[in-house]
Amino acid sequence: MMVKDHGEAEQKLLQLAKRISISLPAAATGGIQPDLMLKNAGSNFDQLYVHGMVSGHRNTVEVFENYATTGKDPAVKAFAQAMLPTLKHHLMQIEAIEAKLK
Repeated sequence: MMVKDHGEAEQKLLQLAKRISISLPAAATGGIQPDLMLKNAGSNFDQLYVHGMVSGHRNTVEVFENYATTGKDPAVKAFAQAMLPTLKHHLMQIEAIEAKLK
């Protein structure tokens, strides 16, 4: 679910950037990069991964909520508003997984 949704969001972001003539840095796109801290996590992998996903999604939801209400560019503001339900759903799902791990 997350890989599919993130891929679709990336494509929408690239289309938006092209439409409004904004050049995105390479780090903003290009798929998920491996977390080197997780490479040697061993038996703590699940907990470390889930914790990172919860933290990352909370931060992302906060950024998107902020821009969705106070953003200056109407097209980017609309993108943020459109993405919020999916981001909140991802956060809810990963929080549920985190609760099961505790």
